[in-house]
Amino acid sequence: MKSLIILTVVFLTATIAGCGNNGGAKSTNSSALPLKTGKAAAIDFKTQYVYAKSGLNIRKTPSLSSELVTKVPFGSKLELMDDAKPPVQLTYEGLKGVWKLVKYGTDQGYAFEGFFGVFPVPQYGIGVKEYFTKNYGPFEKVVTNKYNVSATEDYGWDIECYFNCGVKMHLTADGFGTVDTITLPGMTIQQAFVFLKLFDLPLLKEMTFPQKSGVKTLSGGDEMTITVVTDVNGFESLMFELKKSVYEKNNDIWIKLIKTNDGTASVSFGNGL
Repeated sequence: MKSLIILTVVFLTATIAGCGNNGGAKSTNSSALPLKTGKAAAIDFKTQYVYAKSGLNIRKTPSLSSELVTKVPFGSKLELMDDAKPPVQLTYEGLKGVWKLVKYGTDQGYAFEGFFGVFPVPQYGIGVKEYFTKNYGPFEKVVTNKYNVSATEDYGWDIECYFNCGVKMHLTADGFGTVDTITLPGMTIQQAFVFLKLFDLPLLKEMTFPQKSGVKTLSGGDEMTITVVTDVNGFESLMFELKKSVYEKNNDIWIKLIKTNDGTASVSFGNGL
């Protein structure tokens, strides 16, 4: 049975007050509010899109030294094919994965799975939330909680939006900032990293997928702290943190990717968007 990995993307914008409960806002019982499960057409996992900006090589056999069948342009659509052969592992530019049997037009061969995914390449300059709203428009919006009954949906409410691609977006806004959670079916932590780099997020521009913790000095002189936690099954968590001075603590910029116990992967952004 084919496993389904769900990716949760969280955008966090902190304020000077920091984290905590809003003393003036009282949370209502969420069970008294309508809770629904999004229903949309399932994603066609056989259809994939090329994330490699220089193009993706398709080779005759699963090897970097194999004959080149064709190079697929950035953003193009691929079709995953059934393959009876055992998977061949590959690590390339910090990404670990396997060769996949794919079809592009009339050409068929093997391509590394680290550079394609289930969602099309974003339009230039578009943000992550705008990408899904513009391309997949939510078909249902449900208020799941009200921290402040007299407030509006822009302040003090929890809202879930269901999109026409199986994506769910959870929006929270209160006096201490906003949290936007996007659930993406069919993406691993590595695929999420490669996909998010296509949005030109400032924190990821100079990053490749790391294999170990460390500190990287960026071109502007700032230092990026990278924390990697792994287990026998692969990556458990990955964090990029750009530290500001102690007087600018609430302006720290960070992105954290986590694989949860049930196989769900979450990506959290702090002051980065």
